[in-house]
Amino acid sequence: MFPDSSTIFYLSYAALWILVILHSLLLLGIVRIVYQLQQTNKAVGKNNRNSGKEAPAFSTVDIFGKPINSLNFAGHTTALLFVSPGCPACTTALKEDMEYLNYKGQGNVIVICSASIEKCTELAGKYGLKVPVVADPDERINRIYEISSVPTIVLLNENNQIQSYGQPHQEDLENVPEKVIVAEI
Repeated sequence: MFPDSSTIFYLSYAALWILVILHSLLLLGIVRIVYQLQQTNKAVGKNNRNSGKEAPAFSTVDIFGKPINSLNFAGHTTALLFVSPGCPACTTALKEDMEYLNYKGQGNVIVICSASIEKCTELAGKYGLKVPVVADPDERINRIYEISSVPTIVLLNENNQIQSYGQPHQEDLENVPEKVIVAEI
C-alpha cells in the first residue's frame, strides 16, 4: 500500500528541485524589480531633482581669497562640481571630467571642496585646477544644494535655476551646453 523508499526519494527529490526553481524565479523577479527601481531613481535624481528651481544663493571666497557670489551666476551657465579630497571617484572627476568640460569650452565651473582650505588648496595644486575652488569645511554649500554624495555636478542655467544634478561622467556631461562664457564672479 505504501510506496517503497526509492519512490518516496524520487518524489521528494523532484519536489525539492521544483522548490529550487520556484525560489530562483522569485529571486530573479525581485532582483529585476530592484534594478528597475534603481534605474528610475537614477534618472529622476540625475536630471529632474529640483529642476527649474531657483539655485540657492551663497557668498564666499575661493581658496585664493577671491570673492564668489552665486547671484553673479545669472546670465551664465554654471557647473558646480562637489568633491572631497579623500574620494576616489572625485579623483576621476577632477582628472578626466574637468578636461572634458574644458574641451567643450566650459569656463564657468566652480569646484566646491568639502574640506579645509589647506586640503582644498593641496587638491587644486595636485590636479592643476584653473577654476575657482571653494573650501566648504562645514559643508554649508553642500547642504543648501542637498548634496548627499560626491562627486556630484549641479548645472545651473543662465537664469540661475537648477538645470540638473548628476554624477560627473562624460555621458552625464552631455547636458552641458557647448559654450559657457566665463562669468565675472
